[in-house]
Amino acid sequence: MPRVLLLVTLIASFALAWAQPAAAQGSSWWAAYNGRTAEERALEKCVNRERKKEGVPSLGFLPQLHRAARLHARQMRDHSFFSHTDQLGRGPTQRVALYAGQGRFPYVGENIAAGFDVNWACQALVESPSHRANMVNPYWTRIGTGFASGPSVYGVYFVQVFSRHIP
Repeated sequence: MPRVLLLVTLIASFALAWAQPAAAQGSSWWAAYNGRTAEERALEKCVNRERKKEGVPSLGFLPQLHRAARLHARQMRDHSFFSHTDQLGRGPTQRVALYAGQGRFPYVGENIAAGFDVNWACQALVESPSHRANMVNPYWTRIGTGFASGPSVYGVYFVQVFSRHIP
């Protein structure tokens, strides 16, 4: 009888593990995807809505880009600056390399906005020709977004990071 119980327990454990989503199994992709703030999700939707208007495929989420975007949003908040270059002199490509490795994403685009709310940030980026061009650029296939709020010059910071996925 104990062997049968052990076998049933093993089969049930395997079935539960197989049936669970990747998030429940500890996947860093799902953890990053599910851990996004409402503002970060809205920034991604903003981009894909504009891409759809242009007939350009939607961008897929990539954790490395998300982490780099969130890092930069937090840096701008924590050090009260607003720039594509951080306080250590790094640009978007160098910040992505922190999470993805050097040279994995040789071409990276970035949009930043600050102040007000996510709807204002989306509208401001869409109305800016250079930022909108980044949003609808057909070369990009992946996106990561970052958001930070707190005591600082602008109060809220938004970052969109774009790249082409190279496996």
